[in-house]
Amino acid sequence: MNNTLQDWAQTATELRHQIRPLCTNNPRFVAIDQKLVQILETIEQKNLSLQIFSQAAQQADGVVKFLVTQPDLAAICRVFTAPQPKTWSLDPSLVAPALRFNRPSQQFLSLNQTQTYTLGRGEHCSLQVDDSYLFVSSEHCHIEYDRSMAAWTIEDTSRNGTFINGERLSQKVGVRSGDHIVLGSENLREHSFELWFDDPFNRESKAKPDSSLIDFDLACFGFTLDQGLTESDRQQLDEVRKLVKTNLYGLIDVNAIDSADTPFTKEFAKAFIDSLSKGTKISSSRLGYADLRFAKRLGSDLERVSVPESPLDRPNPDLSKTKYTFQACLHTILQNFQENCEALLLKRLKPQIEHLKALIDRLSAYEASVVSKPLQLNLLDQKRQNSAYLNLQAQQALYLIKSQSEAFFKQAENYLNQAEKADNTFFDELCVDSLSYKMQVFSRLLTPHVSKRGNKKLLQLKYVSANSQLLEPQPEQRDTFRSEPSKVIDANTAMLNFCEYELYLWAKKVWHEIYLNLASGGLKSLHDKVFTALELISIKELSAIKEQYDICALDLHVLSNSSQQFTQAPDETVIKEPSALSYLMKKVRSQWMQFIFLFSFFSILGIAGRRQIMRNLMSPIISLFGKAPIISGLVLIGLIFVGVKFGLRVYQEDLEEARSKQGDDLRLKLCKHYQELAKKHLMRSYLKIVKMKLKEEQDRIENIQSHLENLIKTSVQEFK
Repeated sequence: MNNTLQDWAQTATELRHQIRPLCTNNPRFVAIDQKLVQILETIEQKNLSLQIFSQAAQQADGVVKFLVTQPDLAAICRVFTAPQPKTWSLDPSLVAPALRFNRPSQQFLSLNQTQTYTLGRGEHCSLQVDDSYLFVSSEHCHIEYDRSMAAWTIEDTSRNGTFINGERLSQKVGVRSGDHIVLGSENLREHSFELWFDDPFNRESKAKPDSSLIDFDLACFGFTLDQGLTESDRQQLDEVRKLVKTNLYGLIDVNAIDSADTPFTKEFAKAFIDSLSKGTKISSSRLGYADLRFAKRLGSDLERVSVPESPLDRPNPDLSKTKYTFQACLHTILQNFQENCEALLLKRLKPQIEHLKALIDRLSAYEASVVSKPLQLNLLDQKRQNSAYLNLQAQQALYLIKSQSEAFFKQAENYLNQAEKADNTFFDELCVDSLSYKMQVFSRLLTPHVSKRGNKKLLQLKYVSANSQLLEPQPEQRDTFRSEPSKVIDANTAMLNFCEYELYLWAKKVWHEIYLNLASGGLKSLHDKVFTALELISIKELSAIKEQYDICALDLHVLSNSSQQFTQAPDETVIKEPSALSYLMKKVRSQWMQFIFLFSFFSILGIAGRRQIMRNLMSPIISLFGKAPIISGLVLIGLIFVGVKFGLRVYQEDLEEARSKQGDDLRLKLCKHYQELAKKHLMRSYLKIVKMKLKEEQDRIENIQSHLENLIKTSVQEFK
């Protein structure tokens, strides 16, 4: 990247070498080369420029004369005056339209919109053609700018005719850049005069020279003590300040001071400087006083002029030392020049070089097209000779492509219509490969989980990825499971992802059938036949068509449908489960009631009464407690512990069995719901994607047919 002044000087030198071969017969490049030479001289000499602006023309001249007598300033700076900021630009005539022609004497004629140009062999013609061109009349045609059409026009006034791009003129017509003009006979060109209309800037106005580039580094504004700033002065100051920013200085002429009425004191100088600085927004350090009338400040040519006493020459030792004298201001200017010389030059010259480079690139590209114009005309003649053969080739290729593609896409459409109805085995629960059976198998991976929501206890089905690996279709890679061991997914999301994946595999199978097997080779075979047909056409232009319509990929990239809004099946239910204590108490009560019933039965049979049975059963236990109370107590506690342990295990088994039944009910509802969802929505969605993919391939082949049809039309027109 060019960051220094020397880098941009190297760029300008390289640009000169680039355009040197083009400067021979083209004045546009000659003018650009001259600008580059000026830029290089400015960089080499480090020639800064200071423009003077003033409230009065005479005062501006005085400021210039005053500043050029300052030896330190004149050595490093060019001082000039102009009423408006000086801008950098090329000669406007160099970007105007022109006529180019092949002959040794003159090859470039610039055109002016205010003139009418006559072409012919007559002496009065604007462009006089040599007498050796027998088919050119003495006043062959007129070229002028028509403001109503906003274009350059040409009108034929000859007997043998004027031709533009091979067509003979019958009326006044507009010309465009690059138009090939033949004066005389189109067939006998050795006796006709050929030229080209040249207008490289007709549409790209940005490539024209830019008038907004300034051509000075610093600015100095002249002020007077007896005249205030007008509105036009303030506007000009604002305009200059925008261009040079802080590089703006002021020189105050004190020649209007009357020694009797206005004593020029230090206080007066300071007050005026402060007031002017506030009104103009120029720093007081960049303002200074000078008497522009006096010979000793105007140079040797005016030293003999007799002038009255200057306010600056009056005895005032305090004023001579003030920082507001122009010597102090001049010191600031010189210091700015010395410290920022390269930066100032770079700020001014860099945009100029960049603009010239863009201009060179635009004109060089245009020159390349102009040089290739005769070759293009010869190629056009050759194409006209071969147009009949080319037309026959294109028609043969078009017939082959149409016949093959129409039959294939009709068969593919029928195949997709049958697939949309879906074969009976895909949703048959008795078939192992059916979606319904796979959904039932997958639903077994959904485990019941108990959670609380408020005061309710819920049983929810969830998929824990640690149990297995759930397949989720991804755009990048569709044939691998995405597993997150610690992830828990709700049953609806898991079932939807599973359905989408299975349907993706089904859609991929359908696409694979279309791509490789359908109609004896599938879509791949059709593409091979299309490109074989294109090989019949022996022109280079169709290579771009072959590259644009490459064979499609085997992969079918589909997007997940999970973003769509579908209803969800119930995957949770409210459960009412007894507590462990309640469950055990109910079991104990049930067993006790069975014992009471058994005792009552024995009593009815007359075997023994309930009380007698109870005494007989309890008496050994009571006697054991009497003989060994501690051991008996421990045995009793052990029996109670074993009984409670057994009861809790039974309690847990009963809970799990009840939850399993409820989970099975939820799984059945989920399977039915997503089976209907897959049949009515998801399958159609994936089929729609397959149809869109097939439609894209059909459009590509139809575009090839359209190109061939346009080629046939073009060849017919060229033949005519």
